[in-house]
Amino acid sequence: MRVAAYMRMSTERQAGSIPNQRLALLSYARRHKMEIVKEYIDTGKSGVTIKNRRGLQSLIHDITGSNVEFKAVLVYDINRWGRFQDVDESAHYEFLCRNAGIDVIYCEELFENDGSMYSAFMKTFRRAKAAEDSRELSVKVFAGQSRLARLGFKQGGPAGYGLRRVSIEKNGSTRRELATGERKGALTDRVLIALGPEHEVAVVRRIYDWYLSGDLEDTAIARILNAEGIVTEYGHVRPWTASIVHRILTSEKYIGTAVYNRTSQRMQSVAVVNPQSVWIRKRNAYPALIDSDVFNRAQELRRIREHRIPTEELLEMLRMLYREKGKLSTEIINSDVRLPSVVTFVNRFRTLTKAYELAGVLPTPRGSRYVDKYRRTEAVRRETFLQICECIVCAGGTISPGDCKNTIVMNGKFLVRMQVSRAEHFRNKHYYRWCFPLQTPLETQFVIAVQLEPSDTEVRAIYLFPAASMGRSQLLMREEEPEEFSQYRVASIEALFGLS
Repeated sequence: MRVAAYMRMSTERQAGSIPNQRLALLSYARRHKMEIVKEYIDTGKSGVTIKNRRGLQSLIHDITGSNVEFKAVLVYDINRWGRFQDVDESAHYEFLCRNAGIDVIYCEELFENDGSMYSAFMKTFRRAKAAEDSRELSVKVFAGQSRLARLGFKQGGPAGYGLRRVSIEKNGSTRRELATGERKGALTDRVLIALGPEHEVAVVRRIYDWYLSGDLEDTAIARILNAEGIVTEYGHVRPWTASIVHRILTSEKYIGTAVYNRTSQRMQSVAVVNPQSVWIRKRNAYPALIDSDVFNRAQELRRIREHRIPTEELLEMLRMLYREKGKLSTEIINSDVRLPSVVTFVNRFRTLTKAYELAGVLPTPRGSRYVDKYRRTEAVRRETFLQICECIVCAGGTISPGDCKNTIVMNGKFLVRMQVSRAEHFRNKHYYRWCFPLQTPLETQFVIAVQLEPSDTEVRAIYLFPAASMGRSQLLMREEEPEEFSQYRVASIEALFGLS
């Protein structure tokens, strides 16, 4: 019988989950004389909702909208199908399959999904238990994070400009400073905030001086910093903006206070801003960068300067600017002295896109293209990273997640990092280039460089570089020199691990 397979893993740290599920489903299909003809996969997706689960959405779409080439869907267990908080939602998607003549088979459950009363009872029980397990885990995780926050340890997110995250061992000694996006060294480690480089600390203090004594607003301060060539915490990728300056001027972390639970987004629900009464504050959690008196004066001055502009007046400002410029963007809004900064619109409408929608205007085509390009690239990145993990497992190797995104530890000793680069036009020429940043963790042994086609939907070429032999901060590949790195090029990911 021809069947399909559905697989899901919650986070990319579960690098071996999909390969393990695939092996179990292949074994089940072999025992029952089935052939898996199509796979639907969700990587790094929570099971409490169908939102963002492209794999399950595609499965339901194919089953309900076309003549599929399979008669059943194999799923590892009910948890992989989903941990929906409403058990009827889980049953609904299974009903859509069954109504189209497609059975859903849970291969590792201890009951047959045969429509019997016992099967119906067990499915309902298991669905309810999956939902309850997610709720209990959410409560336990929040309680644990709250306890650590009260002790002054940081609970996720970047440190901020002028500050750094430091991994602290269980005995209290410092393990190392964490790079951007890098996770702590071990599960028992904790993360504290420390002062960053002196030049960044000096910039933060200058920002407060300009705001308090120079009568400068956020946008004006951002312009000065960009004009002086000062780099933000995001590097050269993102210049200074009013929103970045706003965060520095309003965040209590600059006076040494750790704040947690300002917003909540549990169980994939809509994010909400919590009242200050439930915020968790730990004063003097780490050295202060700004004196508390200076910080309080800045907050009082901000309250005086801010006057609440009516919502309709804000929307009319956007319409006026759109009529004049023919387009809108963050740069256009911030450069017009008649309008408040983008931060004002984001605070009022939550996103700038929502403000555009309410005003009946459109963002720049460039902004829309950037979002589309990012989504295409992210889809290829996830698929390629998953394929690398699968090939290692199929080749008999072992994998475990690394401390940073797109890194894995192979066979317990080789740290491998994948880098994906889009095709970009080089200095308005007719050929493309691909840039690979090589600021990898010091322990990295190998870098798998993935070139994308100009469409951003397919892989053009794959290279394997020994990290120690590169000796440069970035790698630039040029279309007009296709043989420059040919000695490092591999035919495919399968060939890289001897599976072709």
